[in-house]
Amino acid sequence: MFIATGLGAVVVGVASRAMLPLAPGAADEKHPLSIPRGPLLLLGVLAAMGLIAEGAMYDWSVLFMKQERDSSASTAALAYASFSGAMAVGRFGGDWVRSRLSPTLLMRLSGVLAAAGMALALAVPSPAVALLGFACVGLGLSNVVPVLFSAASQAPGVAPAHGIAAVSGVGYLGMMAGPPLIGLVAEHTSLAAGLVVVVVFALFMAASAQRALPRR
Repeated sequence: MFIATGLGAVVVGVASRAMLPLAPGAADEKHPLSIPRGPLLLLGVLAAMGLIAEGAMYDWSVLFMKQERDSSASTAALAYASFSGAMAVGRFGGDWVRSRLSPTLLMRLSGVLAAAGMALALAVPSPAVALLGFACVGLGLSNVVPVLFSAASQAPGVAPAHGIAAVSGVGYLGMMAGPPLIGLVAEHTSLAAGLVVVVVFALFMAASAQRALPRR
């Protein structure tokens, strides 16, 4: 189901080439589907990191609660609910937030919040604290991909459709590959060690915001 969702998202990204308007003067340019270059490459890498972090929460947060926090099945299920609920709140309020913060500042705050939430969940041996941490991760990641896709649509010299297709393609490939890799790390170490990647990726996104995103 997870892979099917990722493949569907890639199809949507590719289909957007035909659905989104071309930038002025871009109709005669040729932009074959390939590995994005320059600013689009960094945006794609950041999108992949954000989606890997999302996938890690969807796939592993419940198991983390069971294995690492000795939670009951009902309490462990709240991990998914706290993350996805906070992400939904962040997405619904995203337009309001983006109208008041620059993309760079929003990305920085989002990355720091997600990293802090994951670090909190990993460091404090309490189910309640872990649930709070997962909610912070969801809220932090909620606007990462929308901000990156918006930046891709504004890349200079590239039609919006091509920019979004390139970045979404790289991003969702990462989404499909990330959770299995985290599982591989967890198999040889621990699930907590595997989830450290969420902290690392979130901090990298925050640190790269200045370079990757347009200033407003």
